[in-house]
Amino acid sequence: MYDYVPILWLESSEAGPTVPDQVVADLQAMAVHYQNPKISEIFGGADNMEHLDKNTIVIPPNPMEMAKKVTSTMMPNAHEISQGMVEELLIKNSLKILPDIATSLREVVDFQLNRINVNISTAQPITNKQATAIETKVKGMVSEGSQLNFMRSIKPSILGGIELQIDNEIIDLSAARAIISVKEVSLA
Repeated sequence: MYDYVPILWLESSEAGPTVPDQVVADLQAMAVHYQNPKISEIFGGADNMEHLDKNTIVIPPNPMEMAKKVTSTMMPNAHEISQGMVEELLIKNSLKILPDIATSLREVVDFQLNRINVNISTAQPITNKQATAIETKVKGMVSEGSQLNFMRSIKPSILGGIELQIDNEIIDLSAARAIISVKEVSLA
């Protein structure tokens, strides 16, 4: 599966500056369709497509024809790189790995373009002034020139304080974590 991601990155980045994001969006959209149980069964979720009702869907005998029909129907405005990837997965009956490819490609594109996703989780809503103060501190923690994408979420389970998720790293400054730490020390 991961062999596809570097190729998709190279092809899409060479095609233009906005193409990698377009390919990711196309693949994510198709992955959502695939995760629908009815669609996944029709388009490769089942190992054998012979059981399908021929009156419900017309499956061309040629796998390439079928793949092209699927992409032209379900992805008419998608970039040709996206369509080619989905067609290849359909032909190999491997569409089930599309969600993982889309996620991995998103991570590669963000890394290559120096984008960092930051989620600020608090037990209660915070003010814009508080959010700005946190964002300023985070900006000082990352390399200059990084594009930061800040999101906020409410997570009552942290009780108080803050939990920062910077890409895949979590900085847990929550009251819940402090309580767990005190319990661990007192039990030792």
